[in-house]
Parts: sequence; structure tokens; C-alpha cells
Amino acid sequence: MRANEPRLARPTRHGSVCANLLRCEKSESLSAEDAAELGPYLEVEHMMRLAKARARQQQSHE
Repeated sequence: MRANEPRLARPTRHGSVCANLLRCEKSESLSAEDAAELGPYLEVEHMMRLAKARARQQQSHE
């Protein structure tokens, strides 16, 4: 983000915040503050993927 650009609007819904941050990450480099905000969302997404994979695996063994 350039110094003269306004910060991203922060919607009230967490999914929208995450979507905005991901969009900015792909199109331009994120500020350190935005990258720090995105990190926890990415961690939760990773944990959810692992949990879903484990659930699918356990269902296939039943």
C-alpha cells in the first residue's frame, strides 16, 4: 500500500475483511499491519481444512 492511498475499508463481516485482504495480497503487497491482520484468518482456514480432511477420512473408515 502506498503512503498516499487510503487504508482498506473494514467491513463488519469477518469474511469480507478476509476477502478484501486476500484480494489486496494477490494484486499488490500488503502493509505490515494488513499482513498481520490476515495471518490469523489464514491459520484458521488451514486448521479448518485439516479438520475437514480428518472428518472425511474418519467417515470413510466407518
